[in-house]
Amino acid sequence: MTHLAGAGLCLRCYARSPHRIASRAGNLAASLDAAPAWLPGFASYLATRHHADCACQMITVLGRLLRGGGPAHPQGLLDRAATVSVPLAGALEDFFTRNHLALPPGHDEDRATARRHRRLQAIPAPLRPAAEKFAEHELNGRLRARHAGTRPRQHSTIEGHLTTIRDLAIFLTATTAITDWATVSAADIEAFLATQPARAAHRLGALRRFFGFAARRRLILASPAAGMIIRQPSGFHGPALSVEQQRSLFRRWTAGGSVHPHEAARRWTHGPRPRSSAAWTTGKRSTPTTLTCSSPASPRPPGRRPTADTSRTPSPAPASGRGSCGPPGCLPWSTPPTPSSSPQPSA
Repeated sequence: MTHLAGAGLCLRCYARSPHRIASRAGNLAASLDAAPAWLPGFASYLATRHHADCACQMITVLGRLLRGGGPAHPQGLLDRAATVSVPLAGALEDFFTRNHLALPPGHDEDRATARRHRRLQAIPAPLRPAAEKFAEHELNGRLRARHAGTRPRQHSTIEGHLTTIRDLAIFLTATTAITDWATVSAADIEAFLATQPARAAHRLGALRRFFGFAARRRLILASPAAGMIIRQPSGFHGPALSVEQQRSLFRRWTAGGSVHPHEAARRWTHGPRPRSSAAWTTGKRSTPTTLTCSSPASPRPPGRRPTADTSRTPSPAPASGRGSCGPPGCLPWSTPPTPSSSPQPSA
């Protein structure tokens, strides 16, 4: 019978002990003919960022890579680890780049290349060469923008353009006998855009760019999408009151004698929140609160709060609807003024 002692720790504490990571790395270094000098540092890096079980699993996978016979230098390990274990590849990339042992492998560029390749391969063979030249042109423009320090096109933008070209090519092959981009007409593009009206404007932008490139490269005579325009509704798209409701509010704000003149401005800026004109509140609809303002001619001393004085006559309300105290949106007078003492808004 074999007894395994975990340094006097229970099973749960032993599973979380960072000593296991250093022990696993030491055993790996002892089993290798030429252990890398960065292995103890990598074990310390894992101990502060990963659970002991996950870190030990990474070291085990790393040992398989080091014994596999491939390149053991950091840059080679990064390329090999990406195909074996994603967590190990991320940890090695962060550790090597932090310690200036390797350059970032650029997995994002590889994945973007694979996505572009899939989109190009889905285009029918007679229409594929022009799309491949367009993709190369887009990548060259991205590279020039990065060298110039301007804003380069993102991979998602280029992939979106290729997706539109792929969909158009599949549509033309399925519905027409077109095998060359030079024979595409504006009617064909309009029929394609009509299949998804919600995305017509986005698709038309990608097609303008593609056919403009093809016309400059003499792949086609003229761009069939040059003069096309997608009409989109403009103006306000949110909810609006009906005509009868608008007329009712207009009569209330122009002919109603019990309505305060600033109610229209407050409804416009704060939304249609129903409040009584006889009792103005500070946020709760059911609790009327009386507020008084200090006089503009006698500013209050600094550091002291204004006190409510019911014996004083409230000062006239400023044009903005706010007094010299009180939070924004609260009316500073104690009682709503009468129609004879307050100006009525003009229609």
